[in-house]
Amino acid sequence: MNDDFELRRRLADLKRDIEPGADLWPGIAARVAATEQQHPARASRFHGGWRVALAASLVVAATLALSGVQQHRAETATAQIGAARAQAAPFVAGQVRSLDGAYAGALDELRAQPSEAAATVSPTLMAAAARLDAAEIELKASLAAEPRATYLIEMLGRTQAKRLELEKMMRST
Repeated sequence: MNDDFELRRRLADLKRDIEPGADLWPGIAARVAATEQQHPARASRFHGGWRVALAASLVVAATLALSGVQQHRAETATAQIGAARAQAAPFVAGQVRSLDGAYAGALDELRAQPSEAAATVSPTLMAAAARLDAAEIELKASLAAEPRATYLIEMLGRTQAKRLELEKMMRST
């Protein structure tokens, strides 16, 4: 209660607006007219300038509105892509597990067979194996990042098949 009283007292002590004794506009208008007569080029630029300012403000407003619409569209598209990825991810993960299982089984079966390979394997074959292994890793990473790219599943299967063929070659040389 005391604070309220103090606030009201302080508000009453604030300065109040005071109306001028006479109309100030005629004096202001006379000075503007005198300036226009002394500097006609500056005055015409000023009078034409409001049109430019209005046009510029309309351009800015239109640009802001358009960027807002584009941002909304981008956010909507991003949300739709995220939903599509979430729906595709389990399918892709299952496909990759299936391919990996078949590949590991075939590789184990191949390695269980007696080998005719010499003690050393050709550096060319080793380099090819490393490239295929790197390609497999890249394909899996790409599928994890974009599970809707199901065409990569087929590429992964072909890569693993080529790696098995190469393993057979390495074991027979």
